[in-house]
Amino acid sequence: MTNHLFQWAGSELIIIELAEFFHSKGKSVVIFANDLDQRFIMQNISEEVFVTSSKEDIHIAEFDLVYCQHQVLTLFLDQLISLKSFNSRPRIVYGHLSPYERLEFPGAAIEWWYADRILCNSFETYSKMIELGLDKSKMRVFPNPAPDDFFDVPLAYIKPRKILAISNHFPKEVRVALKILKKNGVGVTRRGTQHVNLRVTPKESLINGLGCADIAA
Repeated sequence: MTNHLFQWAGSELIIIELAEFFHSKGKSVVIFANDLDQRFIMQNISEEVFVTSSKEDIHIAEFDLVYCQHQVLTLFLDQLISLKSFNSRPRIVYGHLSPYERLEFPGAAIEWWYADRILCNSFETYSKMIELGLDKSKMRVFPNPAPDDFFDVPLAYIKPRKILAISNHFPKEVRVALKILKKNGVGVTRRGTQHVNLRVTPKESLINGLGCADIAA
């Protein structure tokens, strides 16, 4: 579950790669998003993964596992309440991808009641969620993951000639560093909504060099 699915950005990448991973393991996968772009879905998600923005398509009791970003599960609170026992509902995992984006903050009380595990993409996010009152015993730091294919890319233990920098939110110090590197003859390729908004593949990371600013921002 995620709020939006219409371009290559951090939360979209997380939800699509999770779907791809579980599908590759032979699991039946459904993605629910409030805001969809059908053209984006058709171009980037397997037809075997069911994607919907209709609440009527989702029946919580049918799933073994629910992963939720952006508090979207709140839309299905009536279904959760109607389940008669703890054992009749799926295991629920909440993901938090930022310590400052309001969409990543906990909902009223639903996460306290129903989360079996709460994942935070950094220690900063982890600290913020504790500050906002989430149950520390359920929380884990789970850094932004990457598909196995990226680990097959050979490392180049030489002075870098090309760098691939990936972010939708380049911080000032990274922008300055990239300018300095470019001035000193290093090829810099940027990916993100302010530059070229495409999914980064292992092949492209090999062609365009090493190093990522923030692959899921």
